Amino acid sequence: MRIKTREVIYSAFIGSILYLLFVLFSNILYVEMLTFTLVVFSLSFPIYTVVYGALLFGMLQILLNGLLPWNVMYLCIYPLYALITYVFKNILENHPLRIAFYGMFLSFLMGQLMELPFLFFSKTITIAYILLGLKTSIIQSLITFLEFLFLFDPVKRILIQIRKESL
Repeated sequence: MRIKTREVIYSAFIGSILYLLFVLFSNILYVEMLTFTLVVFSLSFPIYTVVYGALLFGMLQILLNGLLPWNVMYLCIYPLYALITYVFKNILENHPLRIAFYGMFLSFLMGQLMELPFLFFSKTITIAYILLGLKTSIIQSLITFLEFLFLFDPVKRILIQIRKESL
């Protein structure tokens, strides 16, 4: 499969936007825009450009913030989220509530999956982190639900328009 220059630029754009959103929102407790943005990109752009963008985001995380367990999790989870979203694309499209619940679930799951690398250190520590993180994951997923309800359609329309104008 040959990749066109435009598609490489899309991937770089997606990876850069994801990293920018991570930096911008990392200090605002409970607001997580990465899952929302990744799902919107996955439903608006060719899937391989989104997966490459998610991989770029994960590599930027590791390069700029260090080879830490949670940074490696970004590299593993977000490309997988993009692929899963693509698989469920037909089920999700044109169903705002379904997309909102889907995004809410992914956001909640992200908070829990980020704790799994601690299994390398201690099962007890991992269980403690997961239990202590439940409140944060629940609140974060509810905010993500609202992000999807209010922002999904306008952002998707803008991304599709950007894609059409670049053709």
